[in-house]
Amino acid sequence: MNFDIGQLDEKLQRAARNANGVLKMNFAEGGMRITAHRVERGCSVTKKDGGAEIGYASVSDFLRAMLCLACGREVSQKRAFKELGVMIDCSRNAVPTVETVKETAALLACFGYTYIYLYTEDTYELENNPYFGYMRGRYTKEEIREIDTFCAEVGIELIPCIQTLAHLNQITRYKDYLEIIDCNDILLCGDERTYKLIDDMFSTIEHNFTSRKVNIGMDEAHMIGLGKYLSQHGYVKNFDIMLAHLRRVLDIAKKHGFSCSMWSDMFFRMAADGEYYKYFDKAPEELLGQIPEDVTLVYWDYYHTDYDHYVSMIESHKLLTDKITFAGGAWKWVGFAPINAYSNLTAESAVPACRDCGIENYFVTSWGDNGAEALLSSVLPALYRLAQLSYEDGDNDELFRYATGVSYEDFMKLDLPNLPAEDKTKKNNSCKFFLYDDLLFGTFDSLIEEGQTEKYVRAEKALRSVKGGRYAYLFRELADLCAVLETKVKLAVELKKAYAEKDKARLAALSADFKTLLSRVDKFYKSFAAAWAKENKPFGFEVQDQRLGGLIARVKAVAGKVADFAAGKTESIPELDEKHLPYGCFGGETSFEDLFFNSWGHNVTTSTL
Repeated sequence: MNFDIGQLDEKLQRAARNANGVLKMNFAEGGMRITAHRVERGCSVTKKDGGAEIGYASVSDFLRAMLCLACGREVSQKRAFKELGVMIDCSRNAVPTVETVKETAALLACFGYTYIYLYTEDTYELENNPYFGYMRGRYTKEEIREIDTFCAEVGIELIPCIQTLAHLNQITRYKDYLEIIDCNDILLCGDERTYKLIDDMFSTIEHNFTSRKVNIGMDEAHMIGLGKYLSQHGYVKNFDIMLAHLRRVLDIAKKHGFSCSMWSDMFFRMAADGEYYKYFDKAPEELLGQIPEDVTLVYWDYYHTDYDHYVSMIESHKLLTDKITFAGGAWKWVGFAPINAYSNLTAESAVPACRDCGIENYFVTSWGDNGAEALLSSVLPALYRLAQLSYEDGDNDELFRYATGVSYEDFMKLDLPNLPAEDKTKKNNSCKFFLYDDLLFGTFDSLIEEGQTEKYVRAEKALRSVKGGRYAYLFRELADLCAVLETKVKLAVELKKAYAEKDKARLAALSADFKTLLSRVDKFYKSFAAAWAKENKPFGFEVQDQRLGGLIARVKAVAGKVADFAAGKTESIPELDEKHLPYGCFGGETSFEDLFFNSWGHNVTTSTL
């Protein structure tokens, strides 16, 4: 069918054409005539007299309505929040390409999102700072402008999300910054050189982003004032240091024309005895009236599935300030596979709680902790589900299938490498910790369950059954990972059993399993590299080269040790003679179904790395 958009104003026509990779509509004179009018909030589609009338509050509402129209739907929907956004993490090695961000922006706009936070700690080109983001895949000024321009065309506000206090660990290696690091990854408050750096940050974003909103970070700076600051000034309360620093940053922001938001945890912990997810009925006297009026606090919570919890946390935040934004999570930060099911579960409680408490700005984070192995596209089901909850569109998955070319049910199969439990409140990143678990040390062996290898076989089969279209690389990569895990977990069990029984014939026969494992790891490495290249800049993948290359080297080394023992060349394998203890790291969980262990360095060895 053809659609005639000639009656629309120029801005809406440009939006429709720029998002047509998602809409897939034929625009031509004489087709179904589309007209549009403004509404207070949300969108509508009404067909009449052979044409279609669209009601919209924002450009993204218009594009969502167009997507509904492309699917043949008539709708009348109100978005629960004035602003609905996604934060894209560009700072944990994976820096999405310009094209990836643009394609994602078009898709998000058609889902009904209004903004994107571009989270860049040091991954943007900074005036007067050549080592800032050096060899990290940082965005150039031209790249940010290109993204910004495209986003504006499809109704997405591109907002900088930076760090002006902590989380700047990647610059601490350079002598240019050593003198203004307090301790760990925290800037030295009160030092004029620190504020010169921050002024450079604001000068850069002022000239490259159209938006005059910014998130200034300021989260998780637990050791503030306990390094160089302590040596220079003596002990000062962390609240006093934090507040003085915040006011300086806000003054700089104001000079450059920006309004600021910041993560709430530092202030909230001061009011909640050092904890974050703890409610209180009364804010401490010393905090009352102290939080500047020109900053919005972002309450972030990715971990809870209880409506009442969110309400209580929001009410506690309101005792500190009336300017609150909420941030949920699209779980892609714990390894190679996403946890979309748990992301959805948290949103199903958080969205109504935020709506009922009058929160007007809701966004979802997509962090990439410890290497950012999971790709941005892998959490599209969670991003879509949040949009559906916001527009109260129920479980209708038709728009998702049309926009992506893949059914929602099939896309959710990307969770499978973690062998998710039937209880959706449980979450794990077992595909990562079982992949890197050392075959001789077996840190996670006690968590291996009967029938686990068969589950990997079924997960691989399910992933390979999905055609995937433009996203085929996601399903191919994770299917290859399941094949690795099936072989590796089986080998881990059989190796220990055969050695315990000193069955050298069985140990010798394992050489075939080692070869199979190496072949499958190589295949997974290639599909993972191809998937990364589809969405991200090459910078950061060198970490994956080292990790997977190390895995291959270690498997070869273990195979050699086993072969030598089986052939009588050695008297023992000392690592297997050591008494193996059950998993006891961190919480000491006894089931992998409710464990996320996301530290490659601690995963591969108990030694110093």
